[in-house]
Amino acid sequence: MNRLAFLIFCFFSIHCRQAAFAENICEKQHGTQNTKSQLVSEAAHSYSLSQLLENISPVYHSSIVEAIAKMTTNEDTSKIVFTLMLGGLSNAQLFQMNVDNRKYVLRLLDEKKAVERRKSEVYGHLLGASLKIAPKLIYTDQIPLVMVMEFIEGRTFSHSDLNGRYCQKLCL
Repeated sequence: MNRLAFLIFCFFSIHCRQAAFAENICEKQHGTQNTKSQLVSEAAHSYSLSQLLENISPVYHSSIVEAIAKMTTNEDTSKIVFTLMLGGLSNAQLFQMNVDNRKYVLRLLDEKKAVERRKSEVYGHLLGASLKIAPKLIYTDQIPLVMVMEFIEGRTFSHSDLNGRYCQKLCL
């Protein structure tokens, strides 16, 4: 892997991530703040499109619906399943999304970030995908707030990976 490409990809994609969706679900269902074990428990649950839309900011709704429309010929969205993905290094909310028996990742970019910063994240992802160090980008909206990419089986990249010898070797 090209060291410069790896550094550029890391520059555009490393941020601390919060499980805001799971916190929102716990507060709605239990009326209390949640613990880490509750977040992990919530991540194991699957959500329908309507449940997902009920628990996220309305600014994402039309982009998610548009993304799904471009990805499927089936008008029945009741079979689409979303599962919260915990971990990672960004503050974007991530969901595994199953559409027509294919797996994708739905990434909701932080609506509070400046548009130029979100555009940089999309550009960084496109650069990483072109270098084969990131999944192929399937959809992004114009704003951008929503990205859909291929799902790749594996473990989630963590902060300890950045301190590992492999990563240090690539970066030096």
